[in-house]
Amino acid sequence: MKHGHLTEQRKQFVEAYCRLGNGTLAAKEAGYKDSPSLVNQASKLKRELSAGISEELTTNFLSA
Repeated sequence: MKHGHLTEQRKQFVEAYCRLGNGTLAAKEAGYKDSPSLVNQASKLKRELSAGISEELTTNFLSA
């Protein structure tokens, strides 16, 4: 995975999201603060990181 421009926390979110398929759980696992707005924050992260998520899923699929 090459997410050089992402923070470590965002890299962890991408990896967790691809593994879990759930934005809220991925955000929690990546260390984002568990708050009432976490669902909205996870949705925003999914939109912002969609290219990285797609790349990670493709890489995982090709290596399977």
